[in-house]
Amino acid sequence: MDESTLKPMLKRLDRLERENRRFKYMAGGILVSISALLIMGQARPVTVSEIIEAKAFVLRDIDGKERARLAVDKTAAAFRLFNSEGIERVKLTIQEDTTGQLGKLTLSGSQQKLGSTAELTSASLEVKATDPTRTVNVRVVPGFVSTSWDDTAEMMNRFAALSAIPSMLTGVVVNDQSKNSMTLGLENDGVRLRMKGGNEEQLLNLGIGKNSTGLYLKDPKSYAELALIAQEGKGLITIRGGDKKFLFSAP
Repeated sequence: MDESTLKPMLKRLDRLERENRRFKYMAGGILVSISALLIMGQARPVTVSEIIEAKAFVLRDIDGKERARLAVDKTAAAFRLFNSEGIERVKLTIQEDTTGQLGKLTLSGSQQKLGSTAELTSASLEVKATDPTRTVNVRVVPGFVSTSWDDTAEMMNRFAALSAIPSMLTGVVVNDQSKNSMTLGLENDGVRLRMKGGNEEQLLNLGIGKNSTGLYLKDPKSYAELALIAQEGKGLITIRGGDKKFLFSAP
């Protein structure tokens, strides 16, 4: 091998050795950096915030539509759920104001008059379920429970009601055509049945108590009436005409 061939080979070998040393330095530097990051990561544990503060939290779906919201205004905190069309379906509010209201849950249906609400106050619980034709109300207070079925459109047309207080249970049924009503009550130590006409005038009253029994009948088109009373071994009968005058009385 002559000198003209040896010199290029030596130059090439020297260049390869320099590149090899440079690669070793770079690899060493990278290894040192990774080791330092690992050591720093071990020395600094990841911290998780215990409290997140905000005036409102909003959840959106993949299309960017609002589907849930938790927010606080000046008077109350409220949690709302929305459907895909952005219509509110569920609302839960918690507040305490001068009315004593503590919480209210509202569930809305697909129609304007379809849904239910539950209101909790410091003294009562009221639940209302509504559809296009009927409204059911349940009210619970200390010592009193009541349930009623009303006409949604009229909101005053009651079809039936049930209430209970200590020593008394009362049920009411109303004919939605004639508005005649019947009330059956368990009162203290007795039972009482009342029937009223559409004008709320009492037409029949039957009472059975511990010491007496009575029956009262009235003509809905006049003042004629009949009363039968049995009490403590004695009986009483009275009959009045349409002019309110006594026609018969015994004894």
